[in-house]
Amino acid sequence: MSFRHWSGLIVGTGGTLSGFAGAGRLASYAGLVPVSKDSGRVTGNLHRPKRYNRRLRRVFYSAALCGIRADGPSRTFYQRKRRS
Repeated sequence: MSFRHWSGLIVGTGGTLSGFAGAGRLASYAGLVPVSKDSGRVTGNLHRPKRYNRRLRRVFYSAALCGIRADGPSRTFYQRKRRS
C-alpha cells in the first residue's frame, strides 16, 4: 500500500486500530462484510450494509485495485482466485 492508502486508513479509523478486535471487525466497519437480511424461514440473504465508513471502504477498494494492477503477490493471488 502506498502512503496515500496508509494515510487514508489512519484517517478512516480515527488514528488507531486498537479499537478493533481483529481484521474481521475492521472489514465489517469498512462495509466489506455482507450482512444477513433474514426474515422468518427465509435465510441466506446477504447484502451490503447500509451503515459503514465510506472513506475506509474507498481506501481498501483503491488499495485492492493497485495491488492487482502491479506484479506481485496480490496480483498472483487474484489471478489464482479468478481461475478457480
